Amino acid sequence: MHFLLIAHDHPGQPERRQNARAAHLALAERLAEEGTLVHAGALLDNDGAMVGSALVYQTESREALDTLLKDEPYIQQDVWRDVQITEYRPAPFFTGA
Repeated sequence: MHFLLIAHDHPGQPERRQNARAAHLALAERLAEEGTLVHAGALLDNDGAMVGSALVYQTESREALDTLLKDEPYIQQDVWRDVQITEYRPAPFFTGA
């Protein structure tokens, strides 16, 4: 199963993101190497500043994703103010199906 996570940072507090960024990127790199994190990137405001995140995960279930997210530094360190997760179906030409 695939899941799309869209998260917006606490407004006006970029230091939260900067303080957790190295740990977040280290986890993201490990999950990408495992094939669990399929795609990820920062949401930007009109000035190009990072204000959130978009990530696509592939896990066996929503429960597995919820367990994985307990280790997410942006959650542990309260970077994200608003997190939305929805099941996601990639187009067939992205999955080879």
